[in-house]
Amino acid sequence: MANRATLWLLFLLFLVLGCASTTTPLKLDQVNRMLNDAEAASAREYASYHFHRAVVFRDRARLEIAQAKYNNAMQYLQISEDSLKQAFAVTDQRKELERRRNQRQDNVSNAVEKTAPGAKESNP
Repeated sequence: MANRATLWLLFLLFLVLGCASTTTPLKLDQVNRMLNDAEAASAREYASYHFHRAVVFRDRARLEIAQAKYNNAMQYLQISEDSLKQAFAVTDQRKELERRRNQRQDNVSNAVEKTAPGAKESNP
């Protein structure tokens, strides 16, 4: 009975380790796609801390995968993914603030042009 239980535990252990080695590259691909999307959304500019944090943890995960430390790699990839989610949120917020600021400046410029007599005539 003890041998049977031991064999069963070994089987489960190999099963879990085998799954980790296949899910980690999938998670890495997902994080890489998110990084590409974040860069396309200008997260490097608007949320540089979160973006670069995601890159650092993704790179660390790659090293862990190369050393077959899949659990560590998954933890690093999760941190990277969380950082990218924050980067998207910060980027959206900063873009919205920038849009509002530009709109306000346009409104002020238009108001000045309408109230200043001859303002359009003096500009060639």
